[in-house]
Amino acid sequence: MRLENAKTEGIKALRNIKDREFLIAGVALYWGEGSKKSQEVEFCNSDPKMIQFLLLWLQKCFDIP
Repeated sequence: MRLENAKTEGIKALRNIKDREFLIAGVALYWGEGSKKSQEVEFCNSDPKMIQFLLLWLQKCFDIP
């Protein structure tokens, strides 16, 4: 029950995330899961929600369709 409540509260908090916080979250995700060796964007994570987040981040923060 405690875990479910924490998850629900976390989802509520993310609905109100500011643009700067969204940018920082994407940078942190890419820093941990992205390639830093080439000039291309590479992302190594098989979680569909993480992939969706990264795609949304690229679109919103860098205007990459």
